[in-house]
Amino acid sequence: MDYKFLLFLAIAVVAMFVMNARARKRMMEQEKEAERRRNEMMVPGAWVRMRCGFWGRFVDKDGEIIILETPGGSETYWDQRAVLEVAEELPFQGSESDNQDDTQEEPEEEPILGLDSQENPTDTK
Repeated sequence: MDYKFLLFLAIAVVAMFVMNARARKRMMEQEKEAERRRNEMMVPGAWVRMRCGFWGRFVDKDGEIIILETPGGSETYWDQRAVLEVAEELPFQGSESDNQDDTQEEPEEEPILGLDSQENPTDTK
């Protein structure tokens, strides 16, 4: 019986396990580093984006629970693991020049399929 093939196969499987374990360890280290950076940036007043897409202003932290303030001023409680990103200011806030461009007049809307017209489409002349 030829044991060389089985020996080669066993070595290949062991090598795959070792390489997979190293990659997994490196990924866990990167996740821990990203979490450490998020925690450093999470100071009162910082904007936090949750995994569901909600943006809120960071208020306080109590263990694994963080308190975020909504734009309306109410406070909401979130699990810290749901934090996706921490930013100093909202990325979608425009500058004053952007706001001035938005004040341009929009063209009048055209009636759609005659539904907006005052005439009754069943009237015939």
